[in-house]
Amino acid sequence: MFAPTLKNVLIVYGILTAYALHDFKEINNTLRPSINQNNVIEPTFNPIGPFCVGEAPPSLPPSSLEGISGTWIPPVINNTATTDYTFTPNLTLHPTAEEVDLRIVINERIEPTFDLVGPICAGDILSPLPITSNEGIQGSWTPSVINNTMTTTYIFTPNLDECARSTSLSIFVRQLDITPTFDIISPVCAEAIPILRTVSNEGIIGSWDPPTIDVTRSRTYIFQPVSDPNQCAGPTNLYIEILSSGSVTPDFAPIDAICAGDPLAPLPTTSLNGITGTWSPVLNNMMTTEYMFTPNDPDQCATSETMTINVNTISSLAISVKNLSKDFDTNQIIMATATGGSGTYEFRLNGGLWQSNPIFENLRGCNDHIVSVRDALGCSDEPQDSITILEYPKFFTPNNDGYNDTWNIKCLRNDPLAVVTIFDRYGKVLERFKPSQNAWNGLYNGLPLLSTDYWFLVEYVKTTGEILTKKGHFSLKR
Repeated sequence: MFAPTLKNVLIVYGILTAYALHDFKEINNTLRPSINQNNVIEPTFNPIGPFCVGEAPPSLPPSSLEGISGTWIPPVINNTATTDYTFTPNLTLHPTAEEVDLRIVINERIEPTFDLVGPICAGDILSPLPITSNEGIQGSWTPSVINNTMTTTYIFTPNLDECARSTSLSIFVRQLDITPTFDIISPVCAEAIPILRTVSNEGIIGSWDPPTIDVTRSRTYIFQPVSDPNQCAGPTNLYIEILSSGSVTPDFAPIDAICAGDPLAPLPTTSLNGITGTWSPVLNNMMTTEYMFTPNDPDQCATSETMTINVNTISSLAISVKNLSKDFDTNQIIMATATGGSGTYEFRLNGGLWQSNPIFENLRGCNDHIVSVRDALGCSDEPQDSITILEYPKFFTPNNDGYNDTWNIKCLRNDPLAVVTIFDRYGKVLERFKPSQNAWNGLYNGLPLLSTDYWFLVEYVKTTGEILTKKGHFSLKR
């Protein structure tokens, strides 16, 4: 069964309308022959349009300029495309009027175009945007004020009478991300003015304000880079100090006094403040001398300068050393005595560190101990004296391991007259030997003695010829 949908209803309505129009035209054609062709009227209308796509058009007029009423097909103006419209007069009221067609043009909106602007560097001069596009379309921009400090998108809105669309234009503004640098110009002499470089160390090209150096005064110069969107750089300052002739004094570190004959390093030919020059006379390490520095180039604005190097004479000293302790004491102490020079001395033992104290304690070993002296306040020779101390081992271990197996007073091995006698605690003599020939192995009559303390008596001759004796004790350990 046929379903009465909206679509089917519209189809049926269209078919009936077509039949009605056909019958109307048939009737009209039937009536036309009875009308005098000279009396036929063609309806006229004022031009409509053209319009832009999307623009709101007016309604089609219900009657012609001659007052002929009728109907239009299609009845409503289409604002999306150019269309022909047919006006059919009401023949009942206007039997002599004929059908006419009217074309209404709908134009596509034009896309305005503009020449690209930028990119630019922040702060560069930026001209106002044109209010007429390359196609001749006029309009206005939003925002209306150009911003040369940051990237901005501008909207162009065509005038109402222009059949055109809005469009946008972005201007990229690059920030000043480079600071030009230049080598520092040291204070310069008015006679040696340098040229300001127009290219920075980074390759930035620009100009200076003022463009040349003023030789009459010190001042700051401003470098302004040229506009280059590929290398956006900001301005920078450079201060240049102008010196008058002879206004710079060469500066040198002082040279410490030396002792006559000590090595003397060559004097520097460049001062601490950058002045180059030469010295005279030739260095002399035997006597105090004043030396003069003469700058090489007058453009350095430097004066001559002098420096004195003091050379001290050598004092002759004498030294003697004596032992403050007794032979074989546990803490062996020696003292040095010096004469000559300033009277203030420094001493050292066996090539060690220098000290102001002439006394040295806790000496060990049988070798000669050498004490040197020097003048603490001036230059002197370094005479020395030696002394020998006596000591004996406090224990020994006769276990035949090859280490410390015998007991002897080694400090007397070079004394052929020295004799050592060994006793037990009861005073019994166990061994008698010369340190220069023998040592005790801890045996008595071929048998090993017990681990305990034993006593000794040594007789020896001092270098002065005095015969001395020394008693003591030591331990035997097994």
